[in-house]
Amino acid sequence: MRIAREYETPLLLGCLALLLALAVAGEWLWKSAGQRSLRAQLSGSGGTAGVSTEAANAKAFELPPLEHFDAIVERPLFIQGRRPVSAEEAVAATPDKPFDWQLHGIVKGPDGALILLKDKAGHHHKLPAGEKLDGWELAEIADDRVVMLRGEARQTLMLQKPKPKTPAKPEPKPQQAQNQDSTDEPDDESVEDEDQPDDNNVRLHRKPPDRRR
Repeated sequence: MRIAREYETPLLLGCLALLLALAVAGEWLWKSAGQRSLRAQLSGSGGTAGVSTEAANAKAFELPPLEHFDAIVERPLFIQGRRPVSAEEAVAATPDKPFDWQLHGIVKGPDGALILLKDKAGHHHKLPAGEKLDGWELAEIADDRVVMLRGEARQTLMLQKPKPKTPAKPEPKPQQAQNQDSTDEPDDESVEDEDQPDDNNVRLHRKPPDRRR
């Protein structure tokens, strides 16, 4: 029995689709079987694996004794010469900040000497000889100056002398001011009298009339 040619193409396509479906189904079955076996293995060895992992983590994060770090402290890696910086070198390396106090008084007595200081904000401070303020030591005290030391830095403070107060000019009293004004202004009547000629003087200088007629 011969199959018509018009049915050959659909028949071939159907066979190919069936083969493809069988291949997909077989692959799916194989993957699912592999997953089931892997789950069974994990469930069987899960307890021992967890314990061993925790033990490994605890051992990895266990700190060594402190003596192990002594070599790092004694020979630092990131310092030239691998020698730690001493406290004196650290102080010397810091830039010296100027002593921003002004000297406003020097007091000398039987118990010792001290100075009176004042900063820009108006705060006062008493500093005995040999004491320190802001890292500066009061080394020398003279009559009009002191010397402050900080390491190799040296700063001299001069005694601030108070400015002399100029006496205010006294204001004149009201009566004195009126008298002064009256003496400065000339009298109008006296000026008019000076401008007008004296009648007596005019009469004396007149020429007598001629009587020879």
